[in-house]
Amino acid sequence: MSSLVDTNRPTPTPSECEEAEDFYQEVWYFWIEVQFKQVSKKRYLKTATRFDRHPLASAYFRELCLHDLVVSENGLFTIEPADFERRGEA
Repeated sequence: MSSLVDTNRPTPTPSECEEAEDFYQEVWYFWIEVQFKQVSKKRYLKTATRFDRHPLASAYFRELCLHDLVVSENGLFTIEPADFERRGEA
């Protein structure tokens, strides 16, 4: 069984690291769009399916989806564990 700390796996190449960083940025901005409800269901499914082909991007997106972007009383945004009842998904 492989793990992220497996010492027998090859070190990622610079291009692989760059690709992963690009995916992380895309996941982050896509999640923000989802939080502001700016994503159609069709686009959501297409993009999430594409993220699923990249294991680290998929894991990052799934983790973000367990959280909500919330405006605090002082007007700042915070990331908090998802309130599925408020979302209507309970």
